[in-house]
Amino acid sequence: MKKYKKRMASILLTLVIVMTMFFAAPMTVFAANTNYYIGGADNSSGTWYADLDTLIDDVTLADGDTITLLGNVGPGSETLSIPNINVTLNLGIYALTIDATVPNDTGISVYNGYLAINGTGTLNVTGGATYQGISITDNSKVTVNGATVNAAGGIGVQVGSAGSVGELTLSAGAINATSSTNIAVVAQNNSKVTISNATVTGTGRNGVYAESGAQVTVTGDVTSSSTATTSASAYAYNGGQIIVNGNATSTGSGSYGVQAYGSGSNITVTGSASGDGTGVYASNGGKATVGNAIGTGGDAASGTVGAAANGSGSLVTVINDVTSTSYGAFAQYGGQIIVDGTISAGGVYVAIQTTYKTITNFELVTTKAGYLTYTNGTSTVWVEGDVDVIDDFGTWTGSGTAIGEVDYDPASHFYLLAHKDKIVDPSNYNITSGSTVITLSEAYLSTLPNGNYTFTAFFYNAQTTIVVFAELNLTVNNPNVPGGGGNGATGGGANGVPQTSDINNTLLWTLVLALIALGVFGLIAWRKRQRA
Repeated sequence: MKKYKKRMASILLTLVIVMTMFFAAPMTVFAANTNYYIGGADNSSGTWYADLDTLIDDVTLADGDTITLLGNVGPGSETLSIPNINVTLNLGIYALTIDATVPNDTGISVYNGYLAINGTGTLNVTGGATYQGISITDNSKVTVNGATVNAAGGIGVQVGSAGSVGELTLSAGAINATSSTNIAVVAQNNSKVTISNATVTGTGRNGVYAESGAQVTVTGDVTSSSTATTSASAYAYNGGQIIVNGNATSTGSGSYGVQAYGSGSNITVTGSASGDGTGVYASNGGKATVGNAIGTGGDAASGTVGAAANGSGSLVTVINDVTSTSYGAFAQYGGQIIVDGTISAGGVYVAIQTTYKTITNFELVTTKAGYLTYTNGTSTVWVEGDVDVIDDFGTWTGSGTAIGEVDYDPASHFYLLAHKDKIVDPSNYNITSGSTVITLSEAYLSTLPNGNYTFTAFFYNAQTTIVVFAELNLTVNNPNVPGGGGNGATGGGANGVPQTSDINNTLLWTLVLALIALGVFGLIAWRKRQRA
């Protein structure tokens, strides 16, 4: 009995010691929908902590919790995780600084949760080159309303990853990556980024980067000041989609304004795409559409390019103008460039592979209606240049001249008249003003077989470095030639000249073939008689 009492006393004493240790230890808070305050002075209006480190050490955040800054906080060494819950971070006008150098990880990680960052304050995250200011994965969403996110070392905001999707919405704030190697916003794997009335700046490499079906839409400007090899204010890679409703500017030496690499990659910039090396660049099947393409670096010998397309399926479309200190447009290995305005280049107007073309080295027969064509048969640059025709040449019926009029003045800028891929000799027509009147001579018209013709009149203004053209139609219905009087057949050879020599050659060869046939039959008959 005494042994039993002693054993029970020992058990009770042990329980008392354990319970005393338990209640003496700090308690972790698990309350939901709690307002936490950090920084500044304790205002006793909720649960207050001196800094973020103390809060994270003492609290496990729950769904619906709110963290509000009462003053500038940090730098602290604790990083913030938002797993499977919704949390609000109210910066107000203050700065929250997180030092992620030691874990070399992420300032704020959100996975399968939601984080709203409000206020006009600043979130500053510092760390090594491999960290992110904010990481958004596993179907998480982060909304930044008015705040500025600065990442000094790594990626500003990482949205999605190779195996997961995230979503970022930034309104009226900014995201800046200020390291020498990294990107302001990275979107991967069908993730979505929407940036409205805000700016994105990548000092290290790219302003925004999208790959593998990710979509980035920016209403505002995107900039990069990096000198890295692939640096661009906006870079779409292997299926990435980027829309910039503003300007995309890269100022680093040799940088791209925007770059689209790989099949399925698309970039659209409604304003100007400006780069010290190249304004807009599409390669390996990528596509880019910009308002203006501007190559800003160096001089005429610098190699700077306004618009460039490299590789089959690569396409650059410039809605307005291309401007460059060196090369205007550069297409190679099957790349294509469409310019709906003009090209102004300090050096080479258009480069097709290794062939340099001046503004007047266009093809007489275009491969795109309404555009001048510069090509080697594989790579092509098209520059819009059509002007209105006031009057076609009409129908010529065997006498007199044919008069056409083009809505382009002065006539002194007239360059040449072509039919198909041949230039019409100037002695066959006359040019007068008002606007520009082209009169085909009767002698020339009488050499044309009956049929339908399209002539192209080209105009060149050396002062404004612009070429334009107009297509004028002519029908020859001459009753004085065989088959004349309205047969409506398309006439003329490749040169639009009479086919008299072709007809004579046909008759000659017919006679030759007939004589050969007679000779063969005669030889066969002679051999039969010899055998008999």
